[in-house]
Amino acid sequence: MITKIKSINNFAVFNGFLWDSSVVDSNNKPLNLDKINILYGRNYSGKTTLSRILRALETHTLPDKYENPQFEIVLSDSSEINQSSLDTHNLNVRVFNKDFVRDNLSFLNDPNGEIASFAILGADNVDIEKDIHELENTLGSNEVGKESGLYHQLAKANIEVTKVIAEYNTASKDLESKLADKATNQKIGIKYNLKNYS
Repeated sequence: MITKIKSINNFAVFNGFLWDSSVVDSNNKPLNLDKINILYGRNYSGKTTLSRILRALETHTLPDKYENPQFEIVLSDSSEINQSSLDTHNLNVRVFNKDFVRDNLSFLNDPNGEIASFAILGADNVDIEKDIHELENTLGSNEVGKESGLYHQLAKANIEVTKVIAEYNTASKDLESKLADKATNQKIGIKYNLKNYS
């Protein structure tokens, strides 16, 4: 769990921000985040910027609007995450801010926009989503001519089946022709050479 955002620099309204001297109780003792927190403030006070810092944890990338943004986040086990360790942490974070809406719900602003999938309901769904991605990777692509994974194996099997069916049909026709000759051909047919078959 995140206990505090220790410092923020070069992030919109935040420059030289230090949690321990800014987020304090009436006795100037630093406060920590709790399990549930409510952040409120006037427009342009930094609420969206804080959400972007947290969203960077989710996306494992920094937003591109800022030049050399820096932050340090302290977790309940005293470990820290900063802008340089975004791709190595395993903290499970979900942020639904205006950046999320822009990236995933573009249809709200663009009539031709789409809804990107983001199935996140309960802890089990994270595992389910992981399983779905693994199954999709195993299945591969079914684009004609560019099949991969199991779709590629299926395409190869279908080609082989078509080849075997064609060979069977050819052999079957050949056999029918030979049987017809054996029955009715004037030179070798049973019909005209009964004495050889009695």
